[in-house]
Amino acid sequence: RDDSSQVILQSTDGNSTQPTLWVNENNSGRVVYNALGHDFVSVSHLTHQQLIKRSAMWACRATDFEVEAITLSQ
Repeated sequence: RDDSSQVILQSTDGNSTQPTLWVNENNSGRVVYNALGHDFVSVSHLTHQQLIKRSAMWACRATDFEVEAITLSQ
């Protein structure tokens, strides 16, 4: 992650705060980093599934309307 990244979520463990979800955008593309968990339990949650789908749509430069539709359709 570099200084131009936008932190979306942070996690705190004791006195340490770490980025949990961040995005970065430049002329050549978009990046989404998600450290919320990648096991069956974490991706079984509907909210996490929506976040993954919306992140992928954003990274593919979908319109805001298309990204919003993912949440509304479920």
